[in-house]
Amino acid sequence: MSDVPDLIDFPCSDLWLDHYHRLGLTPRKSPNYYASMDESELWGKIRTLEETTGELREQIRHLSRRTPGSRPPEQKQTPAQPLPTKPNVRGIDL
Repeated sequence: MSDVPDLIDFPCSDLWLDHYHRLGLTPRKSPNYYASMDESELWGKIRTLEETTGELREQIRHLSRRTPGSRPPEQKQTPAQPLPTKPNVRGIDL
């Protein structure tokens, strides 16, 4: 254990625990704290994030090619039905 006193004596989320650790308020860290990972794990996470970012950029690029207001074919609205020639109130022709 570290010489840092544990000033956080209440339950908190991993995110807050890591924040308090970085501030030097507690020697404890969450299990997901990045400093506890070895370098190969970190590089693996970076590669995954780069792939995800690339996929998202491609989706954005695809969206920017569409004209404003256009919809994919499966989402086009059907034409409106013509209005009846005779007035109709609650299903009764007048």
